[in-house]
Amino acid sequence: MLTVFLWILLIFLFLLLLSAILPIRFCLSAKHTGSERFNYEFIASYFHPLFLKLIYSSENGKTLKIFGRTFKPKQKKESEELPETIKYSDKKTVEPQEREYEYSSTPSEEKSVYDSENTKSQSRETVETYDDTHEEDESQEERVSLINRIKTRIDKIKKGKAYLFLSDAVWRKKIKTWLGRCLKLTFALIVFHHLKIWVKIGLMNPATLGKLCGYFNAARSALSLRSRKIDMTLEPLFMKELLEFEAELKGGTSLLRLTLCFFMALLTFPYIRTYKIQKQWKRKNSCQSKN
Repeated sequence: MLTVFLWILLIFLFLLLLSAILPIRFCLSAKHTGSERFNYEFIASYFHPLFLKLIYSSENGKTLKIFGRTFKPKQKKESEELPETIKYSDKKTVEPQEREYEYSSTPSEEKSVYDSENTKSQSRETVETYDDTHEEDESQEERVSLINRIKTRIDKIKKGKAYLFLSDAVWRKKIKTWLGRCLKLTFALIVFHHLKIWVKIGLMNPATLGKLCGYFNAARSALSLRSRKIDMTLEPLFMKELLEFEAELKGGTSLLRLTLCFFMALLTFPYIRTYKIQKQWKRKNSCQSKN
């Protein structure tokens, strides 16, 4: 019985190691040609495209292939996507017509209206002068209140946990080294197989176009020193506005690389220093609450 259990355990570990070593390949491509819209496509496969393949494109959407069989999510019908307000917008609504009434005015009424207009104009002038002085007072009060709000916000930030962490020089140094290590792990995580970029650009200003060509050539030479699997071309067009490009990036990784990078980042985090600062912040808050 024990030997059977050991054999099952060995087979399970072998399959687990094999699934971790199997490659995960991906390909990202983008294309834009003048009048046409921007098209993109992302393809990822595990072990082999016939075994497991995921496609996400701007034209066809999501597609999953498992052992040669394709699975696509159901697309919603246009009638389901439209809200109810749009569905029933065709229904006619009859609005009641407002009745218009005509009034005849007498000379006495006209005189009273003239007097009321004079009093209104005088009151408007007094109100305008009052409004000017009142607006000045309100603007000063708003400035003072804005300064007070900024001060209170700064005090809250200083009392917060994030400010205490960032003000600690030792913690900042350790986090900086940890982030640099994580960045190196991410570069080691993905293996780039091929990079292809083709750009056709035209500008009316030849000086700007010359600068872009210089930056592009510098980036191409810097990347070609790292790897020979890079193909970058630029075709400039002077005195004409145009933008066309095609880009394709192929790479790969594995579950083993992902797990190793995750555990390396998890184990090298500065937990001790973080715990000390957390304890200090709790002690500080308890003292302030007692006072």
